[in-house]
Amino acid sequence: MHPVPPDGVGLSRAVVRRRFADLNKGTTAEGEANDDVSSSRSVEEEAVPWTEEVAALVSAGYDQVPAWLNLVLDKVGTGKPLGELTNERLRDFGRGLNEDFYPGLPDFFEDVTQLVKQYRDISVEFYIISGGLKQVIEGSAIVARYFRGVYGSELEGETAGGILKRIKRCVTFTEKTRYLFEINKGVDVTEAQKTLTS
Repeated sequence: MHPVPPDGVGLSRAVVRRRFADLNKGTTAEGEANDDVSSSRSVEEEAVPWTEEVAALVSAGYDQVPAWLNLVLDKVGTGKPLGELTNERLRDFGRGLNEDFYPGLPDFFEDVTQLVKQYRDISVEFYIISGGLKQVIEGSAIVARYFRGVYGSELEGETAGGILKRIKRCVTFTEKTRYLFEINKGVDVTEAQKTLTS
């Protein structure tokens, strides 16, 4: 069995920043370069998840997750750093992270699943509860294969495939606790989301 990475299971911040720089270059939904994107800052500078801007909003009273989600939305649109960002582009971004997981993944999930099968009346399920973007997380083939559910922040456009315009769901520390409770009680992810919108 492979050891669990010291910072937990997932991706290093450096990998995410590097990949975010690629997303941040600005492409259209068809994957073509967005020539409208112009900035005097380098992609790497712009790609860092706007640390100073988030800190300023948090100092002004924003919770951290809505602060960075609003900053993402501020950078979406024609001529802006993220271009015409859609949920499909976020899923594509997530697909691109598959080879960048810590060493030992996805073997870790397979190993644990097989180990638990040796015991009666025990099962294991994997979930992700994150303040990050659900569409990015769900883009991963590893997540699709091994995880029963993903709880994450979501953005939406005017239409189902449209350019992202507003925050649909924001997962803060409080919501994370609620989702743990729902998982413990056996509430399915899709059912939990339906009850929120009814």
